[in-house]
Amino acid sequence: DIVCPDAKELVKQDGVKVLDVGCAKGFWLESVRMANPFGEYHGVDIAENLASEPEKSGQNNITIKFGNVLERLPYEDNAFDYVHQRLLVLGMPKERFPDALRELIRVTKPGGWIELVESDMMLYDSGPYSKIFRAAFLDALQARGLDCYAATNLEYYASQVAANVSNQGVTTVILPTHEDTPLGRLSERNGKIGLLGLEDWLHKSMNITREEYRELIENCFTEFLEYNSYGLARALYFQVVK
Repeated sequence: DIVCPDAKELVKQDGVKVLDVGCAKGFWLESVRMANPFGEYHGVDIAENLASEPEKSGQNNITIKFGNVLERLPYEDNAFDYVHQRLLVLGMPKERFPDALRELIRVTKPGGWIELVESDMMLYDSGPYSKIFRAAFLDALQARGLDCYAATNLEYYASQVAANVSNQGVTTVILPTHEDTPLGRLSERNGKIGLLGLEDWLHKSMNITREEYRELIENCFTEFLEYNSYGLARALYFQVVK
C-alpha cells in the first residue's frame, strides 16, 4: 500500500493526516488505516455521486470529498503529512501532470511526503494480437492527450517542480501477465477487467464491434504466455520542501 519507507513509518504516528487523491470508494485508505486507527484519513475524487453529495464521512476516521486535482483541492495549504496518488494515467492529460504535482505540494506540510504510483499503458514483449491492440490503444490515448508512458515519465514530471522536492526515490515493478504466481494472476485479472471496462470507448475508437473487441482482448491474453509479455509500474516518492 505504501512504497516510501519514511511514509510507512510516518503513518504509524498518532494524529497523522493522510490524503488519497483519486480515492474512489476509499479502499486504499481503509487498508492504510489498519496500520494505525488513530490517524486522520481523507480522500478526494471526481466521482459523480460525490458531485451531488460533495462529502461522505464514514467510520474509521475516513472522510471523502468531491474535488479535482487539476483545479483546486478542497483543502487548505499544508494540511497533510502524507499525500498518495495512484493510477490517474487515464484521467490526467500529460501536460497537466506538473500542475497536479504543484497542487499536491500545496496541500502537503513542509517535510511531508508525496507518493505517486503509475503504470505505463504499454505491454512489453507482445505478440501479433497484442501489437494490433497496442497500436490502436496508444493512438486513442494520444488523441486524448494522455501519457502512454506515465510510469516511465514520473521522474521527468517531478523535475518540473524540483524546487519543492527532496529525498526522491523510485521503485519499479514488473507486472507479469502470464506467471502462475499471486502477482501474475492478479496482474492478468486486473488487466483483463480494465481493458474490458474500456470497451465503450475503445471499440468505437478502433472502429470495430463490441464482439470483435472482446475477441481481440481474449486473443491478447491467450498469447501472453507464449511471448512472456509484461507491464511496468513505478512508484515515485519525495519529501516536500517549502
